[in-house]
Amino acid sequence: MPCFLDCKEGLTLPIRYNRTVYFRTDELGILIARWKEMRPKSEYLFPTIRSADGKGDMLEPRGFRITFKKYVERAGLDPGQVTPHVLRHTCATEMMRRGVNLRVIQEALGHAWVSTTQIYTHVFNEDVKRAMQGD
Repeated sequence: MPCFLDCKEGLTLPIRYNRTVYFRTDELGILIARWKEMRPKSEYLFPTIRSADGKGDMLEPRGFRITFKKYVERAGLDPGQVTPHVLRHTCATEMMRRGVNLRVIQEALGHAWVSTTQIYTHVFNEDVKRAMQGD
């Protein structure tokens, strides 16, 4: 499953099914293109370092979490507080705060049902409630 990169269209990642990750700047596209030149030659954007054929296999979620935790610790952050899920939730909440349409957020997160995405409206409503109370 190859990864497709287009600076204007986004990055399509094969994760069980293709998921497109959108980004706002060409700089990220440049960094990803450089990474693709340096990484182990593989059909995956973020492969494991070792495999039987020396090219790297698909990075499993557990391997990603372990690597993520290592870099969180190196940054001096609490790995109990900074997780991939927390970053995903933060991104979705920020999109909601900036007025992004709920359907767009649903698509970005890959949720099959908009009801799954509606949890972020609850978080947003709590922010509005606090703001109105002056907290």
